[in-house]
Amino acid sequence: MRYESWLIAALTFSACLIGAWELVVTRTSSILFFYDIAYVVLAVCLFGIGVGAIAAGSVGRHWKPILFVGFLPVSILGSWWLLYLSELAWVSGLFALPFVVFGAASVAVWREVRDQAKRPFLYAFELVGAVAGLLLLGPLVISLSPIDVLGEIGVETHLKETVSREGLVRHYQQTNSYARTDIVQTRRSSVRYFFTDGMFVTRSVAWDGRSRSFSDPHVEELASLKRLAFRSSSLESIALLGVGAGFDIAVALQEGASQIDGVELNAVTIEQARKLDEWAGGVMHHPGVNLHIKDARRFMHLSEQRYDHVNLTLLQTSPASLRGRQHIDARVITTEALATYLDRLRPLGVLSIIQNTDRLARSTVVTVLGAGVDRSGLLHYRIAGENPFSHLLLVRNEPFKAEDIAALDVLAEDLGATRVSPSKTKMKGSPASDDRPYLFESGTEFGLQGFLLTTLVVLFVALWCWLKRNDTRQVRFVICAVLVGGCTFTYQVQVVYLCQFAIGNPTTSLAVALSAVLGGAGLGVLLFGRHLQQIGWRTTGVLAAVACLVAVFAGSPMMNQVMLFDHASQMAFLFFLFLSLPLGLPFLATINRASTDTLNGESLVIGFDGIGGILGAAGGTAIAVISGFSSLGIATVAGFLLFACVAR
Repeated sequence: MRYESWLIAALTFSACLIGAWELVVTRTSSILFFYDIAYVVLAVCLFGIGVGAIAAGSVGRHWKPILFVGFLPVSILGSWWLLYLSELAWVSGLFALPFVVFGAASVAVWREVRDQAKRPFLYAFELVGAVAGLLLLGPLVISLSPIDVLGEIGVETHLKETVSREGLVRHYQQTNSYARTDIVQTRRSSVRYFFTDGMFVTRSVAWDGRSRSFSDPHVEELASLKRLAFRSSSLESIALLGVGAGFDIAVALQEGASQIDGVELNAVTIEQARKLDEWAGGVMHHPGVNLHIKDARRFMHLSEQRYDHVNLTLLQTSPASLRGRQHIDARVITTEALATYLDRLRPLGVLSIIQNTDRLARSTVVTVLGAGVDRSGLLHYRIAGENPFSHLLLVRNEPFKAEDIAALDVLAEDLGATRVSPSKTKMKGSPASDDRPYLFESGTEFGLQGFLLTTLVVLFVALWCWLKRNDTRQVRFVICAVLVGGCTFTYQVQVVYLCQFAIGNPTTSLAVALSAVLGGAGLGVLLFGRHLQQIGWRTTGVLAAVACLVAVFAGSPMMNQVMLFDHASQMAFLFFLFLSLPLGLPFLATINRASTDTLNGESLVIGFDGIGGILGAAGGTAIAVISGFSSLGIATVAGFLLFACVAR
């Protein structure tokens, strides 16, 4: 009894460590190698769990669990040291070594705990450990990690490119629960750069607080399309969404704005920009400026204010801390979001959107028109050269009159910009929507990536089935484990996304969603795990499918209602905690049946559950990018129902 309690504690501790390591690895890779590599890193980690579990079933049958558990911290420290020494450690996948050890440790512990009355406690506490690692220990380690964003390891991020181009005078960073923020001073003395996760940049600029222009011609050039945007409407009341470090505020004040609501989610950016405020013209403490540290879309959804002008400049969400994120979701620029912004405009008010590439501008035009805006209420201006603020869309609920367009064209010419004819805007692609919020990436590109990784997993499973073709029991358990791993992962992805609507902050959404899903699954296992024989192995798949079905059809309407309340995080947590109660039962039922029906059943289930996670990550991403999150939810339901059919 005492021995089994120690084993449960050991696996809980191991799950906490591996959860923290997963977050550290995916987040660090996002910052050093751009955000899209985090997806591949996560897939390799899940593959490592599968390899470790299957290896433990064949070569480590006589090893004690304490050997694997004891080696796990050593493998983490060793991998961390190697990752800081050489980029080869990233390329060769050495970051996955702790996952291999954890997969072996899980098999060893599950094999020792044979009493099926104890196994619900084992699985529940393993889930609790994973929650603690992902949401408590991991963020703490990240905040203390000395990630050298300017070092030899990593690709040329926007931060590195800026320092390489302009030279480095001073650099310091601060990490909070939202993201890592790097503040950089280069030899260009008129600008301070603020980088979120080494990728997304905002600026604080030198200004005397009185002049109608900036003293640095370079800064004045950057402000060209911003000025045109603000000159397109009355400026009595303005909402600046994603206000950053104050550059947009300075331009708006120069153009005569009297009342500004500045919305910014990264609190560190606001805190550090305020320290530069005297140098930047006092924009962050201006009496007409109200700063709100909130999610832009949630702020506008809850606001009762009507504005003459609403501005979005290169606004993107999702910092690199999101586990496995391999795209930038456009939750702030979807047809539904744009409808909200337009609804907050006064008569003749203008919504301005600034983008930095032709591709993004075209995608935004398609989304604006998809929101129901008439072509006569949309103008597109472009500025030549390497200006990062190169495309401006002006959107109104009313058509632009001919005299308005002529006046704007004259202003644009004075500022070095030209209007893009509607016939020259290629209308390719689908508008970004809340169901398919992909404005920034190519669905074909990531669909292909997902297809290739999915094919790799399918071939791996097919090879295993061929090797074990004389043992149909093993093949059945392999298929069930893959389905459980894949469906559970895609369900987590969907819940994280749904929580963003209620909460706004993507990192808080991740915390709420994962703690609700894993905590709910653990609670469900504790409540119902001892009654699996009465429930039935097949029935567990049906129950999980019902939970996913509710998430598909009720999740989005529920989160839209939850958004209206002050305690949105708590309400979203309770909703998904209750909904996730059946999620852990299919895995527990599978591993219990496999333990009694076939040799090395634990290693089969744990190993192929990890492999199934890759299938869920790759295939799920492809479905979400190409068809949307509702299609992903339906696929998850179908996967659990297929599990119920295979289980017998």
